[in-house]
Amino acid sequence: MFFHIFTIIEIWVMIIIYIVRISTNLNFDQSNKIVWIVLIFFGSIITMPIYWYLCIWQEKSGKLIMN
Repeated sequence: MFFHIFTIIEIWVMIIIYIVRISTNLNFDQSNKIVWIVLIFFGSIITMPIYWYLCIWQEKSGKLIMN
């Protein structure tokens, strides 16, 4: 029971972190931000790794795919 509650809290914290990161991303225009926020909120388990790969990991390696 404890692990289930911990996992739920962890996912909600990650959703908040991703939404803040998306809203402060200067590479996105307003429509891209809205699309990513909706995708993160409704499809978090699937969308978070995709956003991380396309926008965070690629940004650190210097090959930003998404504009």
